Amino acid sequence: MQANFHTDTARLITDIRYEFDVDNFIETGTNVGETAEWASEYFDQVTTIEMDDELHAQATNERGHLDNIEFVKGKSQDELPTIVQELEEPAVFHLDAHCGGKWLDSAGDTSANAEFTECPVLDELEALSLSDHDHFVFIDDARVFTSPRREPFDMDDWPGIQEISHTVEALNEDYHILIYVDEIIIVPPFATEFVRERIRTYKTENRDQSNRFKRYVMNKVWQHASLSGPVQDV
Repeated sequence: MQANFHTDTARLITDIRYEFDVDNFIETGTNVGETAEWASEYFDQVTTIEMDDELHAQATNERGHLDNIEFVKGKSQDELPTIVQELEEPAVFHLDAHCGGKWLDSAGDTSANAEFTECPVLDELEALSLSDHDHFVFIDDARVFTSPRREPFDMDDWPGIQEISHTVEALNEDYHILIYVDEIIIVPPFATEFVRERIRTYKTENRDQSNRFKRYVMNKVWQHASLSGPVQDV
């Protein structure tokens, strides 16, 4: 089962899970449950929150048989505080409850939008202050927090990266914040060096794979053109 995010994000989450023995994965924005199902293969307990009736029903109908997933129906900003307070150890959070997909048509429409916040990420982060533990946090779609959102989204309902950073600093000034493959990654101080080194390794591997592919393509081009000798490493 593939998670609904970049391969390197999945690698980093699983590396964190085993390096620091993190048993719990908590997701906001279940959608149809693809990411929750992926996480259930690695984590002892998965909790996922979805406010939409149809998406929640589809996720539970298709994946409700997975015993280590708890499907919670409700708004993430309402449900997350209780979940956070019950944690007895650090967890991995994947925050993806911000507006998109089927909600796009009602984005920016105050009348249609009254029942939900387009982007509850600041409330979600502030819920972490109720915990005695320092957690790993992945905020999906990092790109949407680096500049104003396009229409029809309500620009004022989406925090910028600076506001997110200030909220995180208020939780713990020693948290480390990175942006990698469309995720804002918030790392507790005890894991900063590990996460930095893992991302550095992924980047190096990706570069090497890209270079090998480029050499492969150029070799084929040269062979087709009957040129002498393969492309050499430099």
